[in-house]
Amino acid sequence: MNPDDFFSTPEEAVKQLALELRELREMLREMSAKLSRIETRAKRTFPSGFPAKPKRPQGTQPDSGLEPPTISPDRALQLYDELVIMVRNGNRDGAERQLGSMGVSDLALLVKELGLSAGKSKPSSKFLISRILGRAKESVMLSKHASRDDSTSATPPVDPTPPTHT
Repeated sequence: MNPDDFFSTPEEAVKQLALELRELREMLREMSAKLSRIETRAKRTFPSGFPAKPKRPQGTQPDSGLEPPTISPDRALQLYDELVIMVRNGNRDGAERQLGSMGVSDLALLVKELGLSAGKSKPSSKFLISRILGRAKESVMLSKHASRDDSTSATPPVDPTPPTHT
């Protein structure tokens, strides 16, 4: 038995492990750098042996994993208008049921058409439904506020000049 294999305290053992990890990390860095240099030289020398990866056309997004939507963007906006009417009439549960019957790809299209962020690359239907219903409630609140502004503008304006005393 080698006396160097045993440490007198756990702190010494931790220090020794940390030192070994640093040494291994440095060796891996050196190996990675050497591998990169060898690969670069091989690509320059034998370009036919390393075909270029096809690049995505700019502006396209990687496949999100969702099947294509079954509704058109125009139909999605019509559906949203129907949902807003349902929410305005107090039928939020009906709107939620209607959205729940739709597929994730259709919900994602509707979210996109509304200008909302879909969040993750594969969002859940629950998340998308909450985003759509939130936007519908916002629309209802804004329309109520706009109708209140219309009713106040219907009152005749008050003359700001003070009456004259004679």
